[in-house]
Parts: sequence; C-alpha cells; structure tokens
Amino acid sequence: MPSAHLRFVVVGASLAACAQPLPADRTAYAGEWSGPGTVLSITLGGDLAFEQKTRGTTIEILGPIKELDGDDIVVGFAFITSTIDVTSPPVERDGGWTMAVSGVDLTKQ
Repeated sequence: MPSAHLRFVVVGASLAACAQPLPADRTAYAGEWSGPGTVLSITLGGDLAFEQKTRGTTIEILGPIKELDGDDIVVGFAFITSTIDVTSPPVERDGGWTMAVSGVDLTKQ
C-alpha cells in the first residue's frame, strides 16, 4: 500500500510578518518538542513547524501561528489554516517540560 503524505505549508516573506508572537502566558509552548513519530518546533516570534508520521502517513504543517484557541494552536493566514490539537498543554515536571499533541506525548529538548 503506498504511503500518504499530506502537507500544509504557509511560508514566504510576506506571511512571516503575520505571525502572532506567543503571549506572555504561553511562552512555555516555545521550543523544540519531540515524541514518537512527532516533531514540533515553536518560536517565541510565532512560527511553527510540525511533522507527524503515523501508519505510513506524514503530516507536515509549516507557517505562522495565527492564534491560540484554548490550548490548540491555529496556524496559517487568512482563510488557509490548520489546527494543531494540543491534548495536554505544556507542564513542567521533575525539571523537564511535557505536552501532548494529537494524543502523542512530547518532551521539550
């Protein structure tokens, strides 16, 4: 069975200025996160890179953070958006940071 590859990309110099910097109460989201089959990078300036591989399918999302909707992260510009499902927001435990995205536990590097 061929593997599926989905890609959502919102990049470009004109869009980079549209990123929303992380609010002061959400700076814990920033950093390099990883877990089984999943890598997530979030900058304080509001740029996001996400890749998740599951059962032969790869999902990639690259672009500016448009807004934070509850714990979830909305990425994109204008009507072209995608939502990263944050199932557990960042929390510090035993000196390290964890969060869950789409049910996958991630740790901050």
